[in-house]
Amino acid sequence: MWANSFKNPEQKSIYASVLIVLSLIVLFFVTKDSYYANMEKNTNLEALTNQSQELKDELNALNKIKSDLSSSPQMQKIMNQYGWEFREDNIINNIFMANRWINISDISMDKWEKLPNWLTLANVSINLQAQKIEDLNNYYNYLTSENSNLRFVIKNTNFPFNMKNTWTLPVSISLWMYYFSK
Repeated sequence: MWANSFKNPEQKSIYASVLIVLSLIVLFFVTKDSYYANMEKNTNLEALTNQSQELKDELNALNKIKSDLSSSPQMQKIMNQYGWEFREDNIINNIFMANRWINISDISMDKWEKLPNWLTLANVSINLQAQKIEDLNNYYNYLTSENSNLRFVIKNTNFPFNMKNTWTLPVSISLWMYYFSK
């Protein structure tokens, strides 16, 4: 019976066409998931390649900045002032170095949280006695000097101002100090 049905050439071409269409439909459903997975992988690969290139460009820019910073003496000085760990002994030594102008009676320090610029802000409070306003002014200049190892920012100062007083001036100073913390 099957043999008789294939004797007609038109029927053979119809069956062949139907078989080809069915094969294409089956092939489509079988390969559809693989095609979409391949497209997704290609898209991810392209995105990762772009991200990798952006990171390489950023690394090159940072390396250039690093080399520029290391070759500049002025930037090295600034990095040395801010690029150190919080150590109380360094701070106390720096505060007491200018002891010839004033008499320090009390120091308190605390660490603060990191700032968005990767530096940390510490608070230092000093209570002292100064003989003259000029001595106090010299000490302020010493604390905020651009040439010192540590740089402080005077947040607040409090002292009685009496020109007739020949005794010592009790002074309270609140300082901010920026430092690098890992």
